[in-house]
Amino acid sequence: MELVVNEDVFFLFINDSYFAWNYKSHKQHKLSLIAINVIADFSLQKNYPSVVEELISVNILISKKTSKTHWKWDVLSKIFHFGTLRYSNSNFEKNAKDLSKGYVEYCNSIIEKIPLDCFDICYGQTKYETLEKNFPEFDLLKKILENRHTNRTFTNKNIPFDKISLILNYTFGYRDHDKREYEKKGLHTPTKRRTSSSGGSLQSCEGYLISMNIDGIEPGVYHFRSNQRNLGKISSIPLEFSFGSLCGGQYFADNLNAAIVITCRFDKLMWKYQHSHSYRVALLDAGHLSQTIQLIASVLDIRTWVTAAFYDDILLNLLQLDEELMEYPLIILGLGTGPKNPFDANLEDIFVNEC
Repeated sequence: MELVVNEDVFFLFINDSYFAWNYKSHKQHKLSLIAINVIADFSLQKNYPSVVEELISVNILISKKTSKTHWKWDVLSKIFHFGTLRYSNSNFEKNAKDLSKGYVEYCNSIIEKIPLDCFDICYGQTKYETLEKNFPEFDLLKKILENRHTNRTFTNKNIPFDKISLILNYTFGYRDHDKREYEKKGLHTPTKRRTSSSGGSLQSCEGYLISMNIDGIEPGVYHFRSNQRNLGKISSIPLEFSFGSLCGGQYFADNLNAAIVITCRFDKLMWKYQHSHSYRVALLDAGHLSQTIQLIASVLDIRTWVTAAFYDDILLNLLQLDEELMEYPLIILGLGTGPKNPFDANLEDIFVNEC
């Protein structure tokens, strides 16, 4: 078997010791000098078979046949992307109230270390007051912007599918460019438009619906087909599925009616923008779409909650994403019903009783 060094491993020298760090599995291994020499000089493998076996067992050395390269940007962006993925833990705490209380206690423990100017940042010298002039044409948008709130208390009352359809169509639905303007300049573009701006108009992000309690569509995982403006069912909801578990123990999310997952097809960005600086475009695209979803939902009196704290391995499996297309989830938008309340419902009893 011909061996190669796993491209998902990088090597560090810390405190007089060598380490191999697999940024995909998030595992680190301290290396002996002999192991370093075997990795650096493959001709030494026959002299140290036990060392080779150990390196194979921890996936530092792998078969050349299993080595795959789909990532087209540099290694720095690859380390960031895969190194920051979050994997689930079967021993994770599942007591909602304890988790909620623990989070508040953690926040209280770090409050003294908050940057002193965190919410009072002032740069520059001369002070110019901004104006609050009334523009009637801005009144409606102003009301929508001010009405947007993050919710963490949900009642799971029914939401009609026509409202969800409106959100999906006006967030992810494709629109054509003004072809006449392109033709005037002798140009052509294969790209499409959406109501949100997108880097290079590539529309690198995709939308998925996880439906739990939507009137007019059965529970399931769906992909929104932007070019056709319809949903394709990917799978049914697993019996053990929990929004709270998916989102790292944020169990107030279990009362959501649905969630929209925004993913990025990184291969589309890599095709046009061949430097990893363009990773930012994925975040730009996802952020715009997230805000559009929240504003439309606010108009429709649907409560929203947005998070990037989720287990990537669970979500990748749920959405059945294709590794070769380099598609990965970036944001989850929760949709639900209930009073406007930014506080975790699991905190209500705890702090009322302690006060």
